[in-house]
Amino acid sequence: MRVMKTKAPLLLLFLLLTYAFNSLAEDNDRLLCSGHFTNLNQWPVVQSPKRVLLVPLLKKQEDSNEDERWPENPAALLDDFYRQRFHAEVVSLRNIRSWDDYYRGVNQLLLKQEAAFDRVILIGHGGFDGPVLKRAEILQDLTIKGSAGVLSYASETQPGKQQIFSLTYDVSTNKSFSDYITNNWRELTQMDPNVASRELHEMKDRLQPIDTACVDRYCKAFRLGSELDEAERSNKMHICQDICRTPLFMLQTREEIRPERFFHFADTLTALAKSDGLVFFGACNPGTSSPDRVSSWDNAPGFLIQSKLVGGPFNTYVHMFASASKRVAKNHSLYFKPKPLRYS
Repeated sequence: MRVMKTKAPLLLLFLLLTYAFNSLAEDNDRLLCSGHFTNLNQWPVVQSPKRVLLVPLLKKQEDSNEDERWPENPAALLDDFYRQRFHAEVVSLRNIRSWDDYYRGVNQLLLKQEAAFDRVILIGHGGFDGPVLKRAEILQDLTIKGSAGVLSYASETQPGKQQIFSLTYDVSTNKSFSDYITNNWRELTQMDPNVASRELHEMKDRLQPIDTACVDRYCKAFRLGSELDEAERSNKMHICQDICRTPLFMLQTREEIRPERFFHFADTLTALAKSDGLVFFGACNPGTSSPDRVSSWDNAPGFLIQSKLVGGPFNTYVHMFASASKRVAKNHSLYFKPKPLRYS
């Protein structure tokens, strides 16, 4: 994506620098990367850049063999392109794995008065609600009042969208479970919420005994329907047995919008780019339009862009960012062949 202030003489173009590597899982934060290849030299240039900032956002796709440093490959290609074609000064932020790393690098450039770039190019994984980095913990807390225990933590992978994980339990129900939470709650907050939820439910199955009378009464196979196949019967039996355990905890996950964090991110890009400079988001689907119809926006792609923040809702994250930075945006796709990694 390229973004330029509206007072600039030429209409802004938006560039999606899509780098095709391993196939990606399709979920709320990412879509399948695919496309044909072309050559960077075929791309029309609006103005000749003199200073370029490259920001490879290092991130490994969950449950994949992907190398987290894959963004450095297209960054090397762009480095060559701008140096050779325009003799531009190219600066790179290195080892950006979290938003704290990003803000630290940006602050160093600003303190050294080395900002004011003609091009600012972020390369990494993207989703409906912006670029994606490693989960950063914003809140970690375990409180116990009387017999009520509450484990809460909040994390952020995309600027302005916060994931909330809350575990409520009675410390007197199962001592082994309560001791586990007390001794391991910090490790739980480091996990992906889906992984933590799965481990907690598996632990409940191991630690919490089943009410056998309940199982005998409600969970016999013949009561689950003879028309069911083996897999369906096993699944329903598991659900029924789960109901016949005394609950150990209540687990809630949700997303919240943090406007101040979104604006902080938008302000950093505005500070890095010249008033007529361009900002690019190079990623899988950073500008993909969100679905028109979903059952609930609470858990749908585009939680942030569908909010009223900055005058929304918006069709894409790019348009939301452009509105926040008082710029204009237009989509353009470019696919290119990968080159061997240059950076170490």
